[in-house]
Amino acid sequence: DQSAVDVILQGISKPVWLGIEGNAGDYLNYGGGQPHNNWRVGYPICNSNCGGFAVVVVDGLYQDIAKNTEYGYVCKEDLNECETSLDACDSLRTCQNTIGNYTCESCPPGYTDDGLYDCDDIDECLSNPCHAERTCSNFPGGFSCGSCNSGYEDQGSETECYDIDECISDPCQSPRICSNNDGSFSCSSCGAGYTEPTSTTCQDINECISGHSCTNRTCSNQIGGSPGYTCLDDCPVGYVS
Repeated sequence: DQSAVDVILQGISKPVWLGIEGNAGDYLNYGGGQPHNNWRVGYPICNSNCGGFAVVVVDGLYQDIAKNTEYGYVCKEDLNECETSLDACDSLRTCQNTIGNYTCESCPPGYTDDGLYDCDDIDECLSNPCHAERTCSNFPGGFSCGSCNSGYEDQGSETECYDIDECISDPCQSPRICSNNDGSFSCSSCGAGYTEPTSTTCQDINECISGHSCTNRTCSNQIGGSPGYTCLDDCPVGYVS
């Protein structure tokens, strides 16, 4: 029974076979790298379920083993490693018991198995899943894309960025012409007759104040253009235009 197994294995750490001796009173005993030749075949040593040998012991823990055809000892009841915490499956993998052994199910999305029992995180950012205008951040089992940079919007996408056409909102003051660029916009020059206080605005130059050639005639400023003013035909008495 279990208490007998615990007693016979006390202090044993190396792998051993456990079974019933076929002589000297049929007592519980253990062997080294293989079953004893005189272990009794079919003798029930774990309740009424196992014959020949019951378990193999590794690091003080015993677990069932596969059929050994050379000696004819077959464990008749499988030990469920998944239920007894004897499996080595990663916490992300589900243990599946098999006869004489167990398997670990596939790792969940975002992970890859290491060929044994563990799951290794996949760094999705290495494959550049995010638009160039978004920063990719890897985390266990997945990744996320940061906000799109200025001049772009995600339009509901978790990975993409789309250019914003700023010209739709008329950011350039007339007579400037707006040109949309990837991620931004630009305004053409104001042209003759204007100063450019900012990159989007225009300020008319009042040539009648800054300088004109209307001699003895009234200067009339015009918005933009060149020369940007006209001289009215209002010569005083004694003058002709």
